[in-house]
Amino acid sequence: MNLFDALPGLRIEVVAGCLVGAGMCAVLALGFRRDWKGGRVTIPLLAGAAFIVGGAAFDIYATLHHSPDLEHEANPLARTLLDEGLAPATVLMLGGIGQTCLVFTSLMIWMNLVIRFKWYEGKIGTSERSGLAGRMLLANRMFGAPDNGLASLLGMRTDPEVLICGVGFLMLPLYAYRWYLGLEWFGLVPISRIVVPVSLVVLALAVQFIWATRVSRAFPG
Repeated sequence: MNLFDALPGLRIEVVAGCLVGAGMCAVLALGFRRDWKGGRVTIPLLAGAAFIVGGAAFDIYATLHHSPDLEHEANPLARTLLDEGLAPATVLMLGGIGQTCLVFTSLMIWMNLVIRFKWYEGKIGTSERSGLAGRMLLANRMFGAPDNGLASLLGMRTDPEVLICGVGFLMLPLYAYRWYLGLEWFGLVPISRIVVPVSLVVLALAVQFIWATRVSRAFPG
């Protein structure tokens, strides 16, 4: 079942809103550059960028190779447009625009993390606190929340710059899943739309938390 079936009569509008939102995110991502003064091109930056672009390109290539008319496309946005009667060529054009915005935003988020890594490390760094409360505080700090208060947990006191850096850790696993989706088309891996993506995100968050813990321990109490 297409998830947009829950919104009969508004499906096209919702898809259009997603495309506009993707465009707005791409434009806003351009603003990251103002904090990149002194940033250098490094191997992690280039390798991550290549992985992101490669994953998207491979997924798109595999899709068009096996279903050039998009008959078997499962992407909910594309599927909704096709079910609403739009021609495959139109869906491909709109999909190309959306993919360009998505990949560009992802690249900017990754580059922002790499270039501002030391700055982000300083924001995470604090004397380690023991117990569940200490671990929760550290987890919150990874995504810009200053404490364990309700306002912080609801995102009302989140530092957006720290949040964007924290999200940067998720870019590689998300695009690792796009590599996986391409392999699915070629029948090289089992079809998995829940276990694999969830596992990749959980692994990324675990690595990020372990890193943050080491950083926290390095700061004087």
